[in-house]
Amino acid sequence: MMTRAPAVNRIPADFIRPFSDSLALSLTRAFLASADGMMSVASPAERLRHDPVALDIVTKSQVTIPTLPGTPAVAATQVHVLGALLGTDSMLPAVLPNATVAPFGQAASMFVPGYSRDGSAVGFSKAGSPFAPVQRDLSLGYTLTAGRRCGFISVFTREAMFSELFVRRQITGDIGAGIDTLMLSTNAADDATGTPAGLRNTVNAIGATAGGGEAAMTADLSAIGAAVAKVGGGNVLYVASPKEFIKIRARLPLFKLPLVASSGLADGVILCMAPVALAISSADRPLRIEVSDQAVLHMDTSPTALTTAGTPPASAFPERSMFQTDCKALKLVADDLDWGWRTIAGNCIAWVTGVTW
Repeated sequence: MMTRAPAVNRIPADFIRPFSDSLALSLTRAFLASADGMMSVASPAERLRHDPVALDIVTKSQVTIPTLPGTPAVAATQVHVLGALLGTDSMLPAVLPNATVAPFGQAASMFVPGYSRDGSAVGFSKAGSPFAPVQRDLSLGYTLTAGRRCGFISVFTREAMFSELFVRRQITGDIGAGIDTLMLSTNAADDATGTPAGLRNTVNAIGATAGGGEAAMTADLSAIGAAVAKVGGGNVLYVASPKEFIKIRARLPLFKLPLVASSGLADGVILCMAPVALAISSADRPLRIEVSDQAVLHMDTSPTALTTAGTPPASAFPERSMFQTDCKALKLVADDLDWGWRTIAGNCIAWVTGVTW
C-alpha cells in the first residue's frame, strides 16, 4: 500500500531567520508566505513565527480591521506603510513626516484647509486689549477624494519566489518608481482611471542657468529653493533625477538641505518642494495582498478585457497563464490614495529642467 509523503515546508532557511525591524522585509515575507500557502499545509502562524509584523500583514490582508482586537501593528494608513516599505527606493519617506496625512475613515471626501505663513498678526498687547487674529480664508484648501485605488501586479516564476532578497528588491523598486512617477508628473487628473494630478501639473519650469559648472548648479538650486521658501521656510525638500543627485552630492558635499533621488524625474530635472503644504490621504485599513497561480493576465501597460464580443470576437494580446507557465502573480493594492497641494498663496513646488551642469 502506498502512503502519501508528508507535506514539506518549502520556505528557504533565510526566510525564517530572526525577526527584523524592516517593514520591507516583513512585507516580502507576507507575500512569500501567501504564495507558499498554496503548496504547504503549514499555517501562517507557523511559517511566520519569527516575524510577527509579517504575520500581522498576512492576517489583516485577509480579514477586516473591525474583526481584529487591539491596535494594528502596522502604521495608521496605507501610505505610511508604503513609506516605511520603500526606503530609498522612493521620495515618499522623505515627504511624509511633514505632509498632512490623514485617513478617510468612512468619508467619501475630505477637505484639508489651506496652508500659508502669515506672521502679520503676531504682536504684543496690553492687559485687557485684544490680540489681532490672522486674516485667513478658511474656505480655501484642497479636497481629497476617496475611491482612488493604486496598485500593481508583479509576476514571478515559482523558482524566483524562493529568493527573498530578489522579491523584496523587485517589489520595492517597482512600487517606488511607480509612486514617484505618478506623484511628480506634469499630467492633469485623469477621471477615467481615477489618477490624481501630478504635483508639477500647471507649474511651469524655471529656466536652467547657462554656462555649466558649480556656479550654474548653485544658481539652479538657489532659484528653486528661493521660490519655495516663502511657503516652506527652511522646511524644504530637494528631489533630483538619479543622475543629477549623484552630481550634486559629488560636487557640493557641503549642501546640507534635504536631497533625495527619484526615478520619477527625467535626466536634467531637479525640483524643490514644501512638504508642509502637501495633503495626502489613504485608507486606514491594511494594504491588500493577493497571490494567484491560476490567473490569466493581459501583459500590457494598458490592460483590457481578455475577450470582447464582436464579429469576430477580439482577444487581448499578449496573455500569460500563471498555471500554464508555472508562475505566480502577486498583487498589492492601496485604497483611497490621493494627494494635492493645499496652499492658499505662494509656490509650494518649483523645478528646473535641462540643467547645464
